[in-house]
Amino acid sequence: MRSTITRKRLLSAALVAGAACSAELFAHGGTRSHQERVPPGAKSYFGRFTDADCYVLAMGADLQAYRTAAGEKSSKALREMNDTAVKVYKKGGETYRDGRWLFEPGIYEDHPDTTYAGRTEVTPDMAPARVKGIGNDTSHFMRWPMFLSSHVEALGSSTPRGAEFVKYRTGLTKQFLTKVLVPPGPEFRGYRVTNYMDGTNGIYRYKYSASLPKGFGPYELSSSLLCGWWVFLHDDRVSEMYRKESTLFPFTQEEADAYLGPSKAAPYFPNGSYELDCRLAGKLNLDGGAPAPSEKIDEKDHALWSKHERSVLSSPIWRGSAAESAQFTLMLPLHAAFLNGDKEMQKDFADHFARFAEKGPLDMTGATLLGKMEYLYFATRFLVLAQKTGHSDLIPPRMAASVEEEVERLWDGDNPPLSNTGYGEPRFTNYRDYIEWKLALER
Repeated sequence: MRSTITRKRLLSAALVAGAACSAELFAHGGTRSHQERVPPGAKSYFGRFTDADCYVLAMGADLQAYRTAAGEKSSKALREMNDTAVKVYKKGGETYRDGRWLFEPGIYEDHPDTTYAGRTEVTPDMAPARVKGIGNDTSHFMRWPMFLSSHVEALGSSTPRGAEFVKYRTGLTKQFLTKVLVPPGPEFRGYRVTNYMDGTNGIYRYKYSASLPKGFGPYELSSSLLCGWWVFLHDDRVSEMYRKESTLFPFTQEEADAYLGPSKAAPYFPNGSYELDCRLAGKLNLDGGAPAPSEKIDEKDHALWSKHERSVLSSPIWRGSAAESAQFTLMLPLHAAFLNGDKEMQKDFADHFARFAEKGPLDMTGATLLGKMEYLYFATRFLVLAQKTGHSDLIPPRMAASVEEEVERLWDGDNPPLSNTGYGEPRFTNYRDYIEWKLALER
């Protein structure tokens, strides 16, 4: 595993990267002919692989899986994206001797969000407490079980490259179960997670904003667990955890506040979203085939679905801030609708995406770049699930083509600047060149 000492030695010995030359090279369609080093004095997160990078690669995987299921050939761009994903996870992944796996541990060691990761209580005049090898925060990293599963689907679990992603997912499962997941105990009756993926449970994002002056204390990112995405690790122990968690609802206000931390205004406890996600995660038919009787979506599930999520789905959530948040609680219902064979929910999703497809990605007004990616990933999951479960008739005409065009534009088109030049990174306008630059960086 990379260490802070190793990183400092690299930084002290590194040559200054030619940022301006790099930007001009890629602007003219060039390819990198030499390996750059992280420039002296750069932060640990310079050239990191972001969630945005991984969203783009996961969407490319889904579109390839969709095309394969539809009996179509993949485009050159999709093949490039899937080849690149193999390289990104090979470079960024860290497998430990006991089989645990993490993605870029230590990459955020000197990031402002992790300044006080070694502290468990906010006190006056609190001194920074950095943690060597700090993992990603668990609230953002809940996406990775789904990302890895998308790559397994696209590459095939029986192929050498697909088997590598299965290995990563298995290693992440061990990391999650042994270092991150905290079972119920005398002090709290529900499951929780540590704030960081390496098992550190200190403060996250202290003084991040005026609305979050104290950041998130121990366990206060645990509401992310209740979205259900960890079930995509494809492990019975995780499914069983969700089955047990689903029986604990309703939580008291004090318990809900413990899950939510400073985000106490989040409505997902009273409107039933978290309960629905935990219930569906516990019965999700991950093995495929006909669902077992215990996996049937029942009246209580439908009642919770109709209480809130159905109305959310009836609105244009591809616009504005909803694009970034709505799909977090809708991803489990989407998978359950198709994997557990619920026609009522399938129709609700088909109607939603029919409205989206009328104008397509051009109608995603007001959404941030990341928000667009999060919604588009929701859309590519719909395409894969509907096609692979024999419901291609529910896919609106032109939806697949318009989504693929948008994803490929992000990959190799001309977009507004994507890289974080404030971190000293060169300017890039597509993810193919941006990620290639990161792959070539010597750390």
